[in-house]
Amino acid sequence: MEKRKTIERKFSLNCFIQKAMLSKNAFMINEALNGIPLSTAVHSGSHGNYNNIIKNYLTNWNNANPNASPDQAYSYVMSIIQKAKTAIQNNPNIKINDLTF
Repeated sequence: MEKRKTIERKFSLNCFIQKAMLSKNAFMINEALNGIPLSTAVHSGSHGNYNNIIKNYLTNWNNANPNASPDQAYSYVMSIIQKAKTAIQNNPNIKINDLTF
């Protein structure tokens, strides 16, 4: 098992993630709560579809809530992480790129 990021580091420059980093909880991409253990079989290959799901969640919520506070952004980022983790845990034999959530 490898520890992988639920929301990848490439999203650290996303304006919504940046806002969550300013919250009183100071979300950080590399912190443990953004991690999940994955088997090599599940994490093998590309995962562009998975990243697009994450990107769509971030973009859609930011577009609908442009004036969200940093704490609201943090709460929403935590909900995305939980959705992704639940999908991964409930589908242990499905490659990460084939998940929908």
